Amino acid sequence: MIFKMINLDKPRKLRFGHKAIKMANELLGKNLIDLDLRNITSDELEMLFYCGMKADDDELELSKMVDILDCADFGDIYKILVELLAETYGGKEAKEKAKKETVVAITEHNAEKKQ
Repeated sequence: MIFKMINLDKPRKLRFGHKAIKMANELLGKNLIDLDLRNITSDELEMLFYCGMKADDDELELSKMVDILDCADFGDIYKILVELLAETYGGKEAKEKAKKETVVAITEHNAEKKQ
């Protein structure tokens, strides 16, 4: 199964198997594949990371995700999420496309933060 390691409050494994995808669909109230990652909200980001990390941490709580995600830079966690979802759903070509789109999205996010 495809996964990414990410250093947050501790090293954590992020992966989207069937169980995580199903949980994400339920929490988001829509199909994960339909999520617009360029306009993702902080709540959606927290839900996705929660679902992707829950399989390896039974004690993980959605309410703690804001503090856990604050342990890393937004650009880093966003990049990892987008690349992992691209690999999970579309393989290597999708990963390369996602890398390019991630640079644009992070640049836009940083520009909005400065305003």
